[in-house]
Amino acid sequence: MELRGIKKIKKLKSFHRISLYKKLGDKSLFASHGGTAVFSVTLCNKDRSKLLADVRRIEKLLKITVV
Repeated sequence: MELRGIKKIKKLKSFHRISLYKKLGDKSLFASHGGTAVFSVTLCNKDRSKLLADVRRIEKLLKITVV
């Protein structure tokens, strides 16, 4: 139904690439029920602490709403 936070993720300093595998309206299942990833994010940063901080930011920023 809804995917929020992609634009904010693209503004992070560690951001390199994002690949979207599902569009709005596509069927999405949990991995335990045979589902696949909704998207994949590639991050790159020489400073490990900054990289881990960006990973935590992504976890908080991203909102996926399903019905």
